[in-house]
Amino acid sequence: MSRRIQNTNGESLKVPDLSAMQSLLELYIQGASIDWNDLYRHCFYRKVALPTYPFQRQRYWI
Repeated sequence: MSRRIQNTNGESLKVPDLSAMQSLLELYIQGASIDWNDLYRHCFYRKVALPTYPFQRQRYWI
């Protein structure tokens, strides 16, 4: 029911399947309080520079 991905440290991370994440998002939309920090506590994040204008002609996935 879940997949594993490799983070930048080479460690394997368990990723919830899409249906579980969809259920969680539906609960959030209905007003449930979700601890997002707990959900993503094992993930590594870094800031990236994104274009500030639409004519740069590069696409980014957010």
